[in-house]
Amino acid sequence: MNGMLQTINDLHDQCNQLIGFLLYQGSLNNAKFEKTISERQFNMIMVMMGLDKVYTPAALLRNAQIKALYSNRTDRTFYRDIASLVDEGFLCEQDGKLLLNI
Repeated sequence: MNGMLQTINDLHDQCNQLIGFLLYQGSLNNAKFEKTISERQFNMIMVMMGLDKVYTPAALLRNAQIKALYSNRTDRTFYRDIASLVDEGFLCEQDGKLLLNI
């Protein structure tokens, strides 16, 4: 009986994570549509969703895909975009590392 209860609790937790992710994705798409965030910021978050670990802003800027997004921009633009995404609630900083705020 305890094993079945544990399995149900695990499935419930997985459903909660999936729902949280879908709500985050919906908010992100809505912000892009309403031009609250830029196409570049949207793409940065999409790249971050595909990464398997968290990065400091400086390490994230060294990522090849992020570098490509900011190839014609200054580092200052990157850091402004990060600050804006933190202010909008899509990212948070914890111990100097950027996390998706799902």
